[in-house]
Amino acid sequence: MDATERRSLTGERFELVVAEKDYCLTKLKLALALADVHARVVDATEDEVRALHPLARGLALRTPEGCVGQHMAILRYIAELCPAAELYGTTPMDSALVDQWLDFSWIEVEVPLHVLGAPAADDQLRSVALEDVARPLEVLEAHLTQRTFMVGQRPSLADVSLACACAELGRSTPGLLAPLRAVRRWMCTMAWLP
Repeated sequence: MDATERRSLTGERFELVVAEKDYCLTKLKLALALADVHARVVDATEDEVRALHPLARGLALRTPEGCVGQHMAILRYIAELCPAAELYGTTPMDSALVDQWLDFSWIEVEVPLHVLGAPAADDQLRSVALEDVARPLEVLEAHLTQRTFMVGQRPSLADVSLACACAELGRSTPGLLAPLRAVRRWMCTMAWLP
């Protein structure tokens, strides 16, 4: 990020208002760090978060321009704040690929993750969720076998979203990621970022 962009954010006040401290908060903190944007984390109740934005669940980002209430939208907002961080890539094709992987993260990895983490999930439901996430993890493994990052030569929102989701998946289902050598290498790379 050049000095002009950094100066434009110096006086800005950003707050992550949080009712649920889960992997989505980790995603946002990592994206903020990579974009070199500072945001204060404010604890709140779910009702307080929803009062900020009707679509908010668990967290919201309060900005000088207003509030953003969904974690994927917040990720995109952070990337747009600091284009020099290249979190959305450097070309229209990069941006499309980042969006593609963000959708993949949510639909193919995070939805089964939510089922696996649900206290009410019975063994049959967990079994189906594990089957549902197996193929996407194979796709991810194949993609990362020849790459350091998901899109381009540096971390993007795709890396942030998928790495945090995979880390949570590994915590909720020990051993699931063990055979995925490229995924584990990539997760180690992501863990060393700010």
